[in-house]
Amino acid sequence: MFFFYFPHDHYFFWAQNLAQGKLTVDNLPDTFPDIIRWEGHKYLPFGPLPALVLIPFLPLLNAGLDLGWISILATILNIWLLSRILRWMNITGVTRKWLMILFFGGTVYFSATLAPFSTWFAHLLVVSCTLLAIEETLGKRRPALIGLYVGLGSMIR
Repeated sequence: MFFFYFPHDHYFFWAQNLAQGKLTVDNLPDTFPDIIRWEGHKYLPFGPLPALVLIPFLPLLNAGLDLGWISILATILNIWLLSRILRWMNITGVTRKWLMILFFGGTVYFSATLAPFSTWFAHLLVVSCTLLAIEETLGKRRPALIGLYVGLGSMIR
């Protein structure tokens, strides 16, 4: 299997169009996989949340910022969330450090962080939503927030 690097990915183009109030991605190059063509327009089969997350970063992305940097920001958030979850579970010290290293360095998470492509970016955001839901479940247990985080996660894929 070969991986192709595109300077911008699916979600970049979708974020541009969503910022203009359009659901289509007619400006997406035809070389991109996973395009749905319908009635003269192009659409994406993905959930919209990653594109919505990218909208505030559009000026930076238009200036040439790589999606990988935004993935790193998501990873920093996820490291913080997992650390809080482990504290809620009373896991401290060396055990906590090893669990953090194994989760972020010993799973597909590490390679997903390094690959600035739409599918992997979506995976990082799903992890964020899942960790937020777990942290809320272990913490204040507000059902509305837990449901919101689970719902947001389902808006990704």
